[in-house]
Amino acid sequence: MIDYTGIPCPVCHKEFTPEDDIVVCPECGAPYHRECYQKVGHCVYSDKHGTSEAWTPPQRQEEPNTQEEDNAQDNQRVKPCPRCGAQNYKDALFCDKCGFPLSSNEARPGGFPFPGQGAPGQSPMGGMPFVAFDPLGGVNPAEDFDGVPASDVAKLVGPNTPYYLPVFDRIKKANKGRFGFCAFLFAGGWMLYRKQYKYGILVCLLMVACTLANLAAQVFVWWPMIQSMNLTDSQIYSMEYIPLLIQEIGTKDFGTQLLFYIPMIADVIRWALHFIVGFQGNRFYYRHCVRTVKKFNETAVSEEARTQKLQAAGGVNIPLAICLLVTYMIVSYLPYFL
Repeated sequence: MIDYTGIPCPVCHKEFTPEDDIVVCPECGAPYHRECYQKVGHCVYSDKHGTSEAWTPPQRQEEPNTQEEDNAQDNQRVKPCPRCGAQNYKDALFCDKCGFPLSSNEARPGGFPFPGQGAPGQSPMGGMPFVAFDPLGGVNPAEDFDGVPASDVAKLVGPNTPYYLPVFDRIKKANKGRFGFCAFLFAGGWMLYRKQYKYGILVCLLMVACTLANLAAQVFVWWPMIQSMNLTDSQIYSMEYIPLLIQEIGTKDFGTQLLFYIPMIADVIRWALHFIVGFQGNRFYYRHCVRTVKKFNETAVSEEARTQKLQAAGGVNIPLAICLLVTYMIVSYLPYFL
């Protein structure tokens, strides 16, 4: 692990301290203050990359450790963070200090680098700014999200932190959300996928109730009434029976009329749920993340235990999402096969 403390920044020439927010050139490893790198926009050693004049870490004479200290360190914190240099437990997925994904050091299958690798300040294909590859989406790891740091929220969110952290930052600072297309399409399924089980179960139950009410009204009200009208097959398939059916329902009592319109009422409620989750889903998820992080911060007895609990409680639940999707498809299309 490289300790950047005391090394001067190539831009401002101020020596780094342990509290500095440091970014590293993925090509030569030169460290910068985040603000300095964003100001310059590229590595100042870019013209020397691949040569003997490229930046190299200075040699330091470290104090010898005892054998017991070395063994304890090897057994506990053996994975260095490529961004801030902090040591992490070997099974950690995110850096304890800055929230950087520790699995991003390895090359992707097929030879394409992970975000943050390649030419400094650009994507592997060029043209995209460096901040686009920040695993926190440009949000400072120490940014306060209603009492919890962004780095802890990143550990809980897991996949897709570059999307959610800027959204959370906008909600916190400007009280402006962002429409979630996936949340709109899948509603309760999306909430359960993101492990918001309490509200996800509630939304799913409402959706299932609307679907079953629609199905029951069609089976026990619509079709018996259509059959009693002695309509021909051509009238049914061409939808010519709709005006006749509306005229027929006008002669029925209020209870029968209410049952007749249940499918339309159920569809309105179901689409309203889709739009509510689509427009407010990211706010629900933000509050869920903050509450969960606060709970584990209060109950965890150590940093390692807290990190493990956050990673276990966060991320996504893919098997549950697949089961829900299959079940919803069966319930939705079952009437067409009866």
